[in-house]
Amino acid sequence: MFKAPVSRVLVYHVLDDRSVHLFEENIIYLLRKGYRFVTAREFGRLLTVKSLTANMRICAITFDDGFKSVYTKALPILKKYRIPATVFINLDLHRLHDNPKGTELMAEKIFPRLYKRHKDLIGLSKQEIVDLIDNGIEIGGHTITHPDLGRTTNYFLELAGPVQFFSSAFNYHIKTFAYPYGRKHNYTDEVIQELRDCGYEYAFLGISADPQYSLWDKPYELPRTSVPDGFRGGKFHSLLAGSQDLLDRLLNQER
Repeated sequence: MFKAPVSRVLVYHVLDDRSVHLFEENIIYLLRKGYRFVTAREFGRLLTVKSLTANMRICAITFDDGFKSVYTKALPILKKYRIPATVFINLDLHRLHDNPKGTELMAEKIFPRLYKRHKDLIGLSKQEIVDLIDNGIEIGGHTITHPDLGRTTNYFLELAGPVQFFSSAFNYHIKTFAYPYGRKHNYTDEVIQELRDCGYEYAFLGISADPQYSLWDKPYELPRTSVPDGFRGGKFHSLLAGSQDLLDRLLNQER
């Protein structure tokens, strides 16, 4: 019988004036249910040392790509409730933060579904990233150009680039990574080995946890549960209860 895991790594992307209120509702619900919040790295560590038992309520809040709304919308809420989080930053999006036209062209090409719903997609500036770090937010890697790592042969630069950039520009050593697109066919065994060689400790997918995948024992294939725009109340509760897990199992085959 399928039993959904209690602990979760949740992934968000963009917050706007409407979804920011739903995000706060989600946080309040998790707090009321007794969840303890940790960074993605700490979540991975708990799994590695086998400290995460089946009934523990641990949650890691993550944001992919590094859009400005993490700073303008999410950070005030995270600070209000003293919640840690992790932002997986795409370097091209960051570098284009002061180039609206370039950002628009990139977003339309790489994030078409997000672009249709959010026309003002902007990346984080250097100072905003500094402020996130100063407020205890963990920064993780999300490649340079957001490629499908299961198809590109240039994966070394895509993985090593963020490590070198954040070390040089921020004196910050990233240890976590999120695969662009996040499905099981979007990376290879060679990519996993390169992640190890680059010094990453944990890597996260974009698919939900399924005990039959046994992903919990794989530090470079850790599952996450995506929270779609507008999920609130019963929909969010069902998501935590495993409504997405079985669907992800059907959509993804074992590696």
